[in-house]
Amino acid sequence: MRCFSTSCWGRRAPVAANPAPAAFTFIQRTTPVLTSPAATPAKETDDQIRARLIAAARELAPRIAARAAADEKARRISDDTIREAGEAGFFRIMVPKSMGGYELDWETVCRVIVEAGRYDGSSAWQLGFFIMHNWLWLGLSEQAQEEVYGPKGYSTGPVMLAPAVKARKVDGGFVLNGRSRWATGINHAEWVFVSTMVEGEEKLGFRDFMIPAGEVIVHENWDVAGMCATGSHDVEYPDLFVPAHRSANLTAAFSGENPDILLHKGPKYRIPRFTSMIFGSSSPLVALAHGAVETFRKKVEGYTSPVTGGRTIDNIPAVNRLAKAQIRLDAAEQYLYSIARRMLEWNTEAPLTQLQRVQIRAGVVHVTNEAREIVQSVAATSGSGAYTLDQPMQRYLRDVSMMATHFYHDQDTGYEPLGRVMVGLDPNTRLA
Repeated sequence: MRCFSTSCWGRRAPVAANPAPAAFTFIQRTTPVLTSPAATPAKETDDQIRARLIAAARELAPRIAARAAADEKARRISDDTIREAGEAGFFRIMVPKSMGGYELDWETVCRVIVEAGRYDGSSAWQLGFFIMHNWLWLGLSEQAQEEVYGPKGYSTGPVMLAPAVKARKVDGGFVLNGRSRWATGINHAEWVFVSTMVEGEEKLGFRDFMIPAGEVIVHENWDVAGMCATGSHDVEYPDLFVPAHRSANLTAAFSGENPDILLHKGPKYRIPRFTSMIFGSSSPLVALAHGAVETFRKKVEGYTSPVTGGRTIDNIPAVNRLAKAQIRLDAAEQYLYSIARRMLEWNTEAPLTQLQRVQIRAGVVHVTNEAREIVQSVAATSGSGAYTLDQPMQRYLRDVSMMATHFYHDQDTGYEPLGRVMVGLDPNTRLA
């Protein structure tokens, strides 16, 4: 089928619903065979699981770094990266234990992304989205959740807000027509999650639809300057039927009162989705700031100018800039973790207030702006050699600039709601 864009051809997504396709070998949940009572493994505590996940993320980071340049050229994340992240358990972090997950918290999400993704923005972004998408899909019906989480306790795929897609109600479900953008992770998708309005039911707001990835058409048009490997192509829905049980009301989820989410007990599953999801897209910027500062440190420590013979380590402004970048990064990273902890603490006591929601978003926006400026600062002092295509600094700069354009991280719309609520006005946003 010809793509509507002159630059690409459409293809059916080469993936299927759970179980995962043969291209990706994920660990399945199984019951171990025990030869004696002494062989029974001790049950891991939540703290032990967190430590294991963070250690696995740290170990994965250099392998991601080694694949980053090839991934960018291929315009897709390595299959090995997604497989290893799945085997490590990253995508199960926020999934309830009843669905095969770890039922952990947003701080763990942030720490895992920061560790795993510090040498490649595309990988950090896609891993962060896959982790948080598995939380978001808990807004579906119980039947749909059983299909999606399956025997692994997670699935993979993009999430898109796409009002241009047309949806109409029919017997037994809905029919979708149209095309959506920004399908991050479609190259490794088992499912596609899209939100739009149903004809005749616009007053009810957006509805979510969960679709097996093999049923959509992918238009490979992700030709961009930054985050090239996310493969965030367009997706087309060709008169596609979606059964009613794979649909949910997005407006209810915004309020944190979706009854399907509330089936999972505890405060982790009653947080409005935009308040929650921002952590999956903010941590990659902090991760890249780590990569940029580390790369700059190596430059300061070991570079000698071929023109002047001067050593960068003897350049006081360069050393000062390195120190300032590290301090700013430490502060931004710890603030991100504290926001994640505070959100859960607040929500444990009572549902988040409007002031708390907009404060969370403004705080995270502050973190992402700091991370972007840190990368820009050290890149500006790295010399022209840092901009050759075989050097990571130029990729960090392109990737962090692209990330910062996401609507979650817009500075004006991020800070404005908090200021408005602080002086008694409405927040003027649905994104908190």
